[in-house]
Amino acid sequence: MNDPKQLIEMAQQYGARLKRMDDQQIKVTNGQHLPPELIEQLRANKTALLKYLEQSFFDAALQRAYHGYFWLLEQKQQQCRYNRQPLSDAHVSVQEWRQSIADVIGLNPCEVQTIENLLINSRHFRYYWNDQYIMSIAEYANDDDYHTIYEYIHAPSRAYLAS
Repeated sequence: MNDPKQLIEMAQQYGARLKRMDDQQIKVTNGQHLPPELIEQLRANKTALLKYLEQSFFDAALQRAYHGYFWLLEQKQQQCRYNRQPLSDAHVSVQEWRQSIADVIGLNPCEVQTIENLLINSRHFRYYWNDQYIMSIAEYANDDDYHTIYEYIHAPSRAYLAS
């Protein structure tokens, strides 16, 4: 069995948790009940496990950064409502978004830059260089489905929470 996902699931059945560490190591918590055969399989597949854990972390961080934009936008819109300003004045600055995802998700500046570039290049965000703010493509296109998308993103299961 060389599938990293299956190995992780087997370890979880014994109550163990695997976490990727920065120095190319895997930290196993609550692993005292793991059978020796499983421990050997984990050691033999360390490289594949590291890649899998890194990719799953990056995918989750990418999704949280995307949803974090909408959380920040909602905060800006609430502030505009409170001050009786038009909602079109609500913009999320790039610096504010970068700082927010770095603090909440716990990313370093290189990871923030990678995520930002990926979201802009995949056309999820539009970047306004002169004004230094970003806007989602749904907002920019003024889609009829924008409000449906917006409500879906703000469903309780999609909350932007600190880890």
